[in-house]
Amino acid sequence: MGHRYHFTRDWFSSSIDQWRCLLAPIAGSPGLRFLEVGVYEGRATVWLLRNVLGHPSARLDCVDPFEWRVRDGRPAQSQMQDVKRRFHRNVEATGAPHKVRLIEARSEDALCTLPARSYDCVYLDGSHRSADVLSDAVLAFRLLKPSALLLFDDYGLAASRGIPESLDDPKAGIDAFLHVYARRVEVVSAGYQVAIRRRRGDERVR
Repeated sequence: MGHRYHFTRDWFSSSIDQWRCLLAPIAGSPGLRFLEVGVYEGRATVWLLRNVLGHPSARLDCVDPFEWRVRDGRPAQSQMQDVKRRFHRNVEATGAPHKVRLIEARSEDALCTLPARSYDCVYLDGSHRSADVLSDAVLAFRLLKPSALLLFDDYGLAASRGIPESLDDPKAGIDAFLHVYARRVEVVSAGYQVAIRRRRGDERVR
């Protein structure tokens, strides 16, 4: 991305091709509503604003407590207030900060307050603990419109590091969600990230 943005980490660029393919059918559409859980410095946020949420009526809700917690997926000793300032500066640099609402809270608290079946896409990249990932997925599912996308990061985290899979990895939480919700979702793509779609005929809220 351009020199006007300030990022110290890049966990997102390897997913751009997949996102471009997944989101091309709706990019630029009016009234799009996106939700991002775990934003860090806003690299994915900026990409969405520049490539998908171009219509003046599009909106993006971002959930992040900007706290550092052990095994949260964030570098040890991250100065999270500095990270938050970089997030705000990066969003401002897009020229579309009015499209972004930051909800500075933990996901387990924030997701319960959002309206059901109101988002076209939810991206989960918050806590990396499997139980937290499962909880976020269940809470986020009720927020999806029919046929909306739910994107998970770090499904392939253990494999990418060449370490054995653990019940405490994101993959275990994602697999548990996919097993329980198998009749209500379809898997669109699976690799380092997993993308699922809520089935159009699923009319239940939860």
